[in-house]
Amino acid sequence: MEILLIVMFLLACGKSIEKQIAEQMELGQKYLEEMNYEEAVVAFQKVIELDDRNVEAYLGLGQVYEKQAEAVMANNRAEALGYYEQAAEAYEKVLELDPGNTEAMKRLSVIYKELGDLEKLRDLVGDYEKQGHGGNAIDQLEVWRSCIQIISQIGEACEAGDIDQVFFLMQSDEYRRLQDMAMELGNPVFDMGSGKGLGLYPVVTEEYGNCMIYYGNYKNAVRDGSGYWMGYYGGNNYRAHGQWAADVPEGEQEVREWSGSLNETVQTRVLTGSVSRGLWNGGVLWKFERKDGGTDTFPVTFDMGKWVILRKDERDDVSYIVSEKKLEEEEGVMTTKTPDVLEGIEGFR
Repeated sequence: MEILLIVMFLLACGKSIEKQIAEQMELGQKYLEEMNYEEAVVAFQKVIELDDRNVEAYLGLGQVYEKQAEAVMANNRAEALGYYEQAAEAYEKVLELDPGNTEAMKRLSVIYKELGDLEKLRDLVGDYEKQGHGGNAIDQLEVWRSCIQIISQIGEACEAGDIDQVFFLMQSDEYRRLQDMAMELGNPVFDMGSGKGLGLYPVVTEEYGNCMIYYGNYKNAVRDGSGYWMGYYGGNNYRAHGQWAADVPEGEQEVREWSGSLNETVQTRVLTGSVSRGLWNGGVLWKFERKDGGTDTFPVTFDMGKWVILRKDERDDVSYIVSEKKLEEEEGVMTTKTPDVLEGIEGFR
């Protein structure tokens, strides 16, 4: 009789646990839909306390952390990355329990992109291949598989200072696929080691496309320190090398650019000076490297991106920016733009 009571008690407890799990899962989903993320975390964690092998609870927990990351990304990238790390832990637990779980693989591909963890992304693609998955469920991984190599190659070229090779790689089909992914998912930043990262950023430029690359130092998940800023589109290339602070160009910069809009005798335009919040500010050396091997150099001045006009030709209503040292000879750089047009680093004007 005593044994029977014990068995009945255990069975009753088992049913109670199942009921608790069902109730907490329902609550977790409800809170998630209502964007009550803190309560959703509590609910899913209660399920895990009752059953630490419950795949659905870990998936739910990962979704909550992702939503929290998305909610704060615009204002606090460092905090968002913390949430993404928690989401990654939840999805990694799913794959530990269910190695073939395509949903966890798909979500991890996005999170590793946000975290810039190229090594884990490589491993994930390898696991995907071992599992022999197919279909549309994880097409994203297929795209990343083709992008991983180009990311590594660009990083190696940047580290070697071989910017011509970077521009060459930016013309490849693999880079275009990577660029499409960046435009769709935001601005992925990949950890390249030694405190440096490689990020792709959607931008608006007239001549250098809608996505540019930054390679250099990061601090608290934002560009800070020395770095390269590069763009390429339709044969036009742009490279700025200098200092950054709080995610914008700030301090000394050297810009080298070639585009079809330059004079047909000019090979490259080189600008050297200081920027503030991405805008040229103060004296800037404006140099044109000619195709015949010669150079033309003009020191000009900007006030927070605006040309400092030294002389204006009233006949044509054209503003001339005149080199101080050539003022008497009336030689200088000419601009037909209005004085209100701002000049600065591409993508930050």
